[in-house]
Amino acid sequence: MKVLIVLAALCAFVFAKPQDKTLAKDVECDICHYLCPSLEDWVDQEGELADDFLKKECAKIPLIGKFCDEWLEKNVDPIIKLLAADECYSACFACDEVLKCGTDKCKPTCRKNCPAC
Repeated sequence: MKVLIVLAALCAFVFAKPQDKTLAKDVECDICHYLCPSLEDWVDQEGELADDFLKKECAKIPLIGKFCDEWLEKNVDPIIKLLAADECYSACFACDEVLKCGTDKCKPTCRKNCPAC
């Protein structure tokens, strides 16, 4: 719930000051860090289509649904490719590679299908 509040507050700032690219980048990274663990689970399960799955996740974030949908269209394919190529690759590191978010928010994770875990 705290993540949703932070994302909503950050979005309010993004829309109030669209010229501030750093803040927009922070919101993109927050969206990535929120969605990528779910995407990681989806890649491991290979269930429903990723777009439908992630749009449902975006709908759960108040005030920024459209921004989240735009983010999906722009960033989800490269992240899926990274996660699908290596079953031990962390979603947080995928955010860093695609968006250059930095790994300071990354916590050690172990995906279900990773043989090294």
